[in-house]
Amino acid sequence: MVDAYARGRGFRPVAMRVQAQKKDWLDALSTWYKYRHNQYGTGLNEMIASRFVKPLPPLPTPITTCLQRLRLRQLRLLEARARLALTIRVVRRFAGGN
Repeated sequence: MVDAYARGRGFRPVAMRVQAQKKDWLDALSTWYKYRHNQYGTGLNEMIASRFVKPLPPLPTPITTCLQRLRLRQLRLLEARARLALTIRVVRRFAGGN
């Protein structure tokens, strides 16, 4: 959240209506920054300036994708179990067991 506020605060928009909101953004960013750094606000301006040097972090993987992967893994495990059970039955039959 601090990163997003810092990136938003660091932009130099042309529109004058956004200029009035910059102070509100800086106040909110300052509050979050102090919360995260034990009520110290030192280094805030450096952090804002450094946000444009670093690339944006990657988008998180949607939970639906994670669930699909999990379900696919579960299905593969079930298939492997079924194949193993079938193999055991075949081996027992040829070995003379039940």
